[in-house]
Amino acid sequence: MEPTKPPTIMDIYAKHGTKVVPVYKDGKPLNGSEYDKEKIAKHLPEGSVFTVESTDVHNWSTDVYLVEVPGVAFNSVCLADAPKPLRKRK
Repeated sequence: MEPTKPPTIMDIYAKHGTKVVPVYKDGKPLNGSEYDKEKIAKHLPEGSVFTVESTDVHNWSTDVYLVEVPGVAFNSVCLADAPKPLRKRK
């Protein structure tokens, strides 16, 4: 298995098709309010990769809509860019 970069919190202006992952620590969603964490735990299993449908940027938070979970908005702080494999040096 190739090494990967650690995840970074997603870009709130992510385009349709961007791949993201839910942020977990010790088997539990890490960021957001208790309500945000409950939604992540219910809909987005740890280690799964999801596709951004769209984002809705507000003054204090950003809603993220995912292709795989239609109609459910997730707080952007609960999601990170999907890790990309590191390139091997030649």
